[in-house]
Amino acid sequence: MGWPGWGEAALWALVAASSGLWGCLAGLFIPLGREVLAAVMAFGAGALLGAVTFDVLPAAHDRGGPGPAVAGFLAGALLFTLVDFALDRRGAAGRKRSGVEPAAPRAPASTGPRQRATGRGLGPTPAGTGGAPGAGAGDAPGPRAGAAWAILAGAVLDGIPEAFALGVDLYAGRGVSLALVAGIFLSTLPEGLSGSVGLRRAGYNPGFIASIWAAVALVAAPAAAAGFVLAERLAGVTEALILSLAAGGVVAMAADTLTPEAYREGGNVVGLVTAVGMILSFILAG
Repeated sequence: MGWPGWGEAALWALVAASSGLWGCLAGLFIPLGREVLAAVMAFGAGALLGAVTFDVLPAAHDRGGPGPAVAGFLAGALLFTLVDFALDRRGAAGRKRSGVEPAAPRAPASTGPRQRATGRGLGPTPAGTGGAPGAGAGDAPGPRAGAAWAILAGAVLDGIPEAFALGVDLYAGRGVSLALVAGIFLSTLPEGLSGSVGLRRAGYNPGFIASIWAAVALVAAPAAAAGFVLAERLAGVTEALILSLAAGGVVAMAADTLTPEAYREGGNVVGLVTAVGMILSFILAG
């Protein structure tokens, strides 16, 4: 007996979004340079943008024509931007920063109680920080202490549109979109990696950090299943609207979360890497 359609959508979304957990573990235990992280981010952004361009939006156009596709796409981008702005003000912006800059040098052992009280192995507290957790990261970008739940919400926000699009696109009858699966996997991987580095510097326990990214992967499964079920109960123009709505959210997420950090860390070469990711999606979509 085969899998129900919504179950297949949930399984593919879980597999794709699990890369956030693998990225998290890599960030906690494997030192990676800025260039590597930037390349993965740029490639993932290109793969996602290509999946939307060559797979998701054409499917929305076929279902309802250009009007619903355009309206849904812009609405999805606007919705993501508004929610993302609200979450960033509460600390979720830390998920967008790699936090891979070299840590501040450790103070001599004679600093004694002050270092032991603030560092958790992260280095000394810079002057003026008042011993806040994570101060050992100095001025390096990353989330502030207390931002873990905002980062979780932000990562879930990033993952829902793409998982939802995966479920809706699967219902379109052409099978699972390998381009979209690859895009989700490659874009979620560096987000888990960068977020885990920043949270570790903020003083969070590795087990707690890993549980955050496991939760992100688990949320993707019902989001994809919901997309499939909703598309199953709708048709035509409405189906085109929800498919393009998800596509707009994916593009806004890639532009807001992945591309700026990739360029900041990798420089001009990330344009080429992004193009390679897009052409991969073009090949897979064909």
